[in-house]
Amino acid sequence: MAEEGTERMSLRAIQMVSDAVHESLDLLSVAKNAVNAMMRYMHSPSVGLFLYSEGSSSLKLLYARGFSERILHAGSELPVEGSLNGLVIRQKKIISCEDLSNDQRVELKVREELLKEGFTSVVSVPLLYQDRAIGAISLVFKGKYTLSEDERRTLLAIGKTIGLAIANAQHVARLEAEINERKRAEEEKERLQSQLLHAQKMEAIGRLAGGIAHDFNNMLTPIIGYANILCSHLSSDNRLFRYAKVIRDTAERAASLTAQLLAFSRRQTLKMEVLNLNLVISDMKEMLGRLIGEDIELTTLLDSELKLIKADKGQIEQVIMNLVLNARDAMPQGGKIMIKTGNIHVNEEYCKLYAEARPGDFVYLLVEDTGIGIDEEMVHRIFEPFFTTKERGKGTGLGLSVVYGIIKQHGGWINVYSKPGKGSTFKIYLPALLSEREAKAGEEKVTPPEILQGGGERILIVEDSDVVREFAVNVLRDNGYRPFEARNVREAVELFSGEGGNFHLLFSDVILPDGTGQQLADELRSRKSDLKILLSSGYSDGESRCKIAMSEDFHFLQKPYSPAELLEAIKSALSS
Repeated sequence: MAEEGTERMSLRAIQMVSDAVHESLDLLSVAKNAVNAMMRYMHSPSVGLFLYSEGSSSLKLLYARGFSERILHAGSELPVEGSLNGLVIRQKKIISCEDLSNDQRVELKVREELLKEGFTSVVSVPLLYQDRAIGAISLVFKGKYTLSEDERRTLLAIGKTIGLAIANAQHVARLEAEINERKRAEEEKERLQSQLLHAQKMEAIGRLAGGIAHDFNNMLTPIIGYANILCSHLSSDNRLFRYAKVIRDTAERAASLTAQLLAFSRRQTLKMEVLNLNLVISDMKEMLGRLIGEDIELTTLLDSELKLIKADKGQIEQVIMNLVLNARDAMPQGGKIMIKTGNIHVNEEYCKLYAEARPGDFVYLLVEDTGIGIDEEMVHRIFEPFFTTKERGKGTGLGLSVVYGIIKQHGGWINVYSKPGKGSTFKIYLPALLSEREAKAGEEKVTPPEILQGGGERILIVEDSDVVREFAVNVLRDNGYRPFEARNVREAVELFSGEGGNFHLLFSDVILPDGTGQQLADELRSRKSDLKILLSSGYSDGESRCKIAMSEDFHFLQKPYSPAELLEAIKSALSS
């Protein structure tokens, strides 16, 4: 009967521990339940559970109770070689130390600390799973503790029960990690696909914008051109002069819009000119006010002694607009935006703090808002393409990357200062023109009209737009040139052959119905090697532009153009 009672108690102990450790599939919870159950069953004041990975040189504490920090603490590790638990792992059997004071199987340092705390004996049980030791659980007692064979068998069974629960929890953890990794991979795949679709959409919009700009520039060319001609033939006090001037000025502003379309589509090279940044901001202030709405106050603080810069006006306007719109989006409940300019000398010490900075004199443009701010981690990523802090679907992730690219292309850099809830400040640095000679070097030179007059040079004009072609023919004829006109490549070749190649210059649109201006130029050059070439377009693709830019013999005139610009381009091409 006594043996039956002992067996019944052993089964109950095993069942009690089993129930406890299988309550949860979370690894730490399993360890806590195992330690608590062993403390109740074995009446041990201190219990620690260690995990072991096959091939590892150490065991790591997962959970313990009843130990001082000197003995065990979170993250404690024991060596597999030279520790009692390590010996249990290697032998896969229970080891009982009844007298710690002279048991060499326990590490000296651990033994001394245990003895200081009044502990005198230790029982270490292997945690087994499929005949593999995956850990050990140590029970420490105050007073001599001797294990009976029944207790040894029971503890070994309990070790297997805990080992099974830990293995299950580890398996679940691995499954969860795999699921999370797959989910993350799927999310990453979805994000990349979204970025690809977005990039394709932006490219398509860019092509559309470029096409619209091309057609629009064809329309603007004769409008601006004839308006200029009218202005030149009318006195300034004539009412018709004022009308013509309004037409010209309005068309030129429209041309600025097409330039922005081309900048957006990345199909416009920089048109550098000397600028006063204050004037650019002042000209934009009214438009910016309409863009940001009535609930946001826009103020400017512009340095009256601001130095000049050399930049593409359209691109700088794009930078200011993007930064102001970005500030607006950061203030859904309204707020304040301040635009500030100033001069600054950057020294070597400053450059040590900011990797992109370099010494010299610069003009700075500051855009500051009172918005929601940006987290420090986000600040380092905001210029990455497609990265946005805005809600899904409300930001392209391109605005600030475009700003960064434009400023870098202008030889400058951007610093960002922001904290959540404290607003954001974007500070842009652009190289300043140091001398009056530098500024004057960037100013447009006005060529006297008499110098632009032709001397009977024969010009072959190839343009598929009737109004643009007629305008160019009229300007050249009125200024001493002999223009001949064709609408496409075929007509141009036939006309060239019919005239025996007797032309001084080919003036052709880049995009023609049956070919390109470059192809036509190459064809005619093969017949007359000294033929001068001037190409023009309201839009051209990157490859065509690259070829024009790399060729020393090809000249390019961007549409829309004024009569003076046309005559200057013709004169420059002829004299090259």
